[in-house]
Amino acid sequence: MSSFYDRKNKPLMEYEKIPLNITIKINVLLQEMKKALLKNECPVLLLQGRLDSDINLYSIDEIFNRINSKNKRKIWLETNDYSILNSPDHQRIFSELIKVISEICN
Repeated sequence: MSSFYDRKNKPLMEYEKIPLNITIKINVLLQEMKKALLKNECPVLLLQGRLDSDINLYSIDEIFNRINSKNKRKIWLETNDYSILNSPDHQRIFSELIKVISEICN
């Protein structure tokens, strides 16, 4: 199992098999993303399923804490796993998206 770790040495992502060349590209992308998050001032809505076994549950906090935006929100989807598009929480997702869009437009 391959993993990418946060500052507390907890895995952020885990994969069964990864081709070597894509591993290098993902590491570069993650480093660029970490820098970009510090510069972001746009509104942000993060969603993560509480039942997600593919993504480390601490990763939403790691990302949230790196975002520089004053308008940021994280939402835990209590009955959801990895697939947000097929979410049993779809009504809540739409409600939260409408709130964020309304805040931006007003």
